[in-house]
Amino acid sequence: MAERPIIEINDVTFAYQNTNDQPVLNGVNVHFFPGTVSIICGPTGSGKTTLVRLLNGLIPHFYEGVMKGNIIVDGINTKDTSTAKLAQVVGMVFQNPENQLVSSSCEREIAFGPENLGIPRSEICERVESVIQLLGLHEIRDSSPNELSGGQKQKVAIAAALALKPRVLVFDEPTSNLDPESISKLGGIIETIKTQLNSTIIIVEHRLEPFLNIATHIACMKDGTVILYDTTENVVRNNAFYQIGVQVPVVLKIFHQLHYEGVYSGPFPLGTDKGLSILRELM
Repeated sequence: MAERPIIEINDVTFAYQNTNDQPVLNGVNVHFFPGTVSIICGPTGSGKTTLVRLLNGLIPHFYEGVMKGNIIVDGINTKDTSTAKLAQVVGMVFQNPENQLVSSSCEREIAFGPENLGIPRSEICERVESVIQLLGLHEIRDSSPNELSGGQKQKVAIAAALALKPRVLVFDEPTSNLDPESISKLGGIIETIKTQLNSTIIIVEHRLEPFLNIATHIACMKDGTVILYDTTENVVRNNAFYQIGVQVPVVLKIFHQLHYEGVYSGPFPLGTDKGLSILRELM
């Protein structure tokens, strides 16, 4: 029996209220499978953030507008389900983690979501300890989120989302407020979550390079629809990937050209170091 998708987006069109019914999403069809790590990329205005707002019910329950089609997440139709219930299935980490942090300490922040859901205290403590252990937050557990660096705030926001034990974790432009060192560490954090929890992970991002090595799939958006969704290897070999207006790493552009010219036929390297190593062998 074929594996069932954990996320099914079926012929979805959406226009925000007071936009003259101009759709931001236009006939989107895409399915995500359990345990995958997918990058959603596309030029500004292509509908990436709107697409992930569908997954935890922010659309249509918070952002008003006209919506057609259905989104099924872990067997649940998001149109018929509260955002509180969906938060236990889909965890969201937004561009600016400061907007998510409301408590006086990191430990209380991580416990905040489960407490609001009425989960028993003993289980809350177990969940808090588990994510602190997973993400290595012992040294800052008693610190105020206001005292933390951008990278630390993001780790706490991730921990708070994980404390709800979602099957899907969504990152919306996670590198936008991070320095290069924190960006590098974020890739490792996401890989740890994938390995340890087998979560389904979706990353909306214009900087592809930090996540290509851990992404199993890439979805490319343009003009409100998904024009390409496939395994990472297949997408980086597809000419359309280089024409949609995203920041494709230079190493991929080089190997795409070498492949086009018949000079190279192997797997495309997803990192600069690997690419340079292959180029030295070709010279």
